Amino acid sequence: MENSILPTKSKPQFPNLFKQQNTPFQFLSNPTKPPHFHIKSPKLALQFPTNKGQLQQAVTALDSLARRKSKVNPETYVSLLQSCIDFDSIDLGRRLHSLIGLVDNVDCFVETKLGAKALGNFGAFWGMVDEGVVPDEFLMPRIVRACANVGNLEMGELVHSFVIRSGLVGASVQVGNSLLSMYAKCGALRLARKLFEKMDEKDGVSWNSIISGYCQFGVDEEALRLFNEMQDQGVQPGLVTWNTLIASHSQCGNCELAMELKEEMKSCGIVPDVVTWTSMISGFTKNNRSKQALELFREMLMEGIEPNAITIASATTACVSLKTLKKGKELHSVGIKIGAIGDVLLGNSLIELYSKCGNLEAAQRTFDLILEKDVFTWNLTIGGFAQAGYCGKAYDLFMKMQDLGVPPNVITWNTMISGYIRNGDEDHAMNLFGKMEERGAVKRNTASWNLLIAGFLLHGHKDKALAIFRQMQASGVLLNSITLLSVLPACANLIAWKKVKEIHCYVIRGRLESDVSVANSLIDTYAKAGDLTSARVKPNRGTFACVLLAHSLAGMVDEGKQTFSSMSEEYHISPGLEHYSAMVDLLGRSGRHGEAAKLIDEMNLEPDFSVWTALLRASRVHGNMRLAIHAAENLIEIEPRNLIVRRLLTQLYGLDGRAVDSLTKRKPRKRNGTTSILGLSWLEVKNKVHSFMTGDHCMPCSDSIYAQLDSISRKIKAMGLDSHKSELCIEEEEKEEICGVHSEKLAIAFALFSSPDSLSCIRIIKNFRMCGDCHRTAKLVSLIHRQEIYVHDSRFYTISKMEGVHAGIIGDIKRSIEGFSDVEENSLGFHH
Repeated sequence: MENSILPTKSKPQFPNLFKQQNTPFQFLSNPTKPPHFHIKSPKLALQFPTNKGQLQQAVTALDSLARRKSKVNPETYVSLLQSCIDFDSIDLGRRLHSLIGLVDNVDCFVETKLGAKALGNFGAFWGMVDEGVVPDEFLMPRIVRACANVGNLEMGELVHSFVIRSGLVGASVQVGNSLLSMYAKCGALRLARKLFEKMDEKDGVSWNSIISGYCQFGVDEEALRLFNEMQDQGVQPGLVTWNTLIASHSQCGNCELAMELKEEMKSCGIVPDVVTWTSMISGFTKNNRSKQALELFREMLMEGIEPNAITIASATTACVSLKTLKKGKELHSVGIKIGAIGDVLLGNSLIELYSKCGNLEAAQRTFDLILEKDVFTWNLTIGGFAQAGYCGKAYDLFMKMQDLGVPPNVITWNTMISGYIRNGDEDHAMNLFGKMEERGAVKRNTASWNLLIAGFLLHGHKDKALAIFRQMQASGVLLNSITLLSVLPACANLIAWKKVKEIHCYVIRGRLESDVSVANSLIDTYAKAGDLTSARVKPNRGTFACVLLAHSLAGMVDEGKQTFSSMSEEYHISPGLEHYSAMVDLLGRSGRHGEAAKLIDEMNLEPDFSVWTALLRASRVHGNMRLAIHAAENLIEIEPRNLIVRRLLTQLYGLDGRAVDSLTKRKPRKRNGTTSILGLSWLEVKNKVHSFMTGDHCMPCSDSIYAQLDSISRKIKAMGLDSHKSELCIEEEEKEEICGVHSEKLAIAFALFSSPDSLSCIRIIKNFRMCGDCHRTAKLVSLIHRQEIYVHDSRFYTISKMEGVHAGIIGDIKRSIEGFSDVEENSLGFHH
């Protein structure tokens, strides 16, 4: 039974930590004692000073409040401070600054505004200096902190030089700490460390600043060393220091060390607070340890620590990773109890959870409850509806966010494009893709192009995918590994040979050869096209699959069996389905059907479609009726609606004298109103891919193609080629008397008349297995025209002199593997 997040023994009552005020920007904390003027609404409070005179009245009113010891909201104070900046009033700014004690909590935003007043566009700080007014120990740290908050290192260095000349560094540790913090926040760790070492007096804040700086930029080892040195010098770390270290190690993936620090912290008498627990929960979630993150959340509640919105949002993200809707709902209820349900961060996590778990109604309700929606809120909600197939609803939200003044970012556009193309609406996807950069709306990124390429490939439009890829290259957009992994299979299937070489060059220039997935995809592409020389890389799962395929093509059974055994025995790589499929093909091609069938029976994996296809292929070539039927029956169990398998099994039953009643009980689903599927072939000529369909008479150059076919037919009859073969006469495609000339013959004829001298070889891809007549035709053309013909169908035929070449290539690959045999473990996951 699934554990509950909430403790079962006790359910702590969480107070309403996020109670909403009726007037969020209420001018006075005590409205029963109004000043000389009265603000009726928050909006008017922010807009109150419309000129310099009214601003002076407001500051005078604050003087009165100070005498009464009343307080003001930070928002009101910032509004008045902004007015001082807008009206270039340094005198009123100074008076307002002296009244900062009226503000309950001086947050970083207030300090930034103070700094902006001092540093601002009107040169107030330097004007103040020119007038001979030297900022005191109270103002100077805030000016420095403002530099840090806006990331202005250059201005911070100028202020530092002024501080040195004015003698404030040695006189005040607070000034030194503010400078130290500024350098650390701006990433100038060398300058921060230099200042830290020169400081005569260091307190806990000094140590916290330098440790925090190293943590912020991922230098955890040095941060930990300084932490230990801090204690050695008698400065005891406080809660902030412990939390800084714990958060840094958690976020960087050192979760065990973070846990150790938490326990050490407790042993020192410091109780972990909500920040401690939240940083750990967030770190565990970020580093794919979601179950442990939820356990930490339970422990926190058991310890009596009240979570905040960030804590619950982090735990909810863990539920998203685990897709545990029940636990997510429990967290939602905790969020309601603490009054944080309107929090945008928590709301975004809940929307993502409900969307990915298929509860779009709950996602919509959560979306509606968020008052201050950000662009991520819109993106998550739009993405939820788009990925679920509700593109109309997603588009309505897409338009509504723009109507409300929230501009879509590139993620929003990509989400919409992905939704449309995943659901087969390519026109809408292309339309949105075209509109992205209209009127400078948003610039397309690599992901935008990748989505289109992957989408077209998903729906079988390989030619369109390659066209988009060429446009992507022409536009100068940076290709990444995802782009290459998407487009390489399309190049292999279309035999776009020059494009494969071009992509390989890009992989080398981009230093992507170390990417395991990219390397394997290149190996697969080259191997399927017969170029095993280019397929050599360090040995991994993909390498062995290609080597086994090469052994199969060359008929090297013993060598193939030895390679298969060495995978687990020498290289500690467990064979996968692709390796078993290659071995069945290897044994089957050589006529060792008993061994092939035994290998399937002894597999520690469930045989898939490719394994049974390899057995069927071998059985039909060598005329083994029993095994062919056995393989076909298993294939029809895996894909009962596969028309090609059904046709083959029907032919096998007929040849074996069996009734087909059991097969006809399961009627296949019709595609586009018909159960007939026509053969398709592709051919690359002069860097352009041409497609051909069986029986097509409407293609360009149709008359020339059929004239060439007539010429080939006459030559075949004149040579009197013997058509007797031992394999079973079953074909995946209907006979030419029924459907017309097969597509691979059309492709061969087109290649011969369109470019007879420029082609060193003819490379064709066929979606069906070649029939016997087409195979004999290809062999004869190869003989007459002295050209190699590659026909990549379900068997991968190479017509002409490839057998000897395979043996040589295999030797080269084996030597490459042996060259890495003494490697203990490399980045490709290869063990010895």
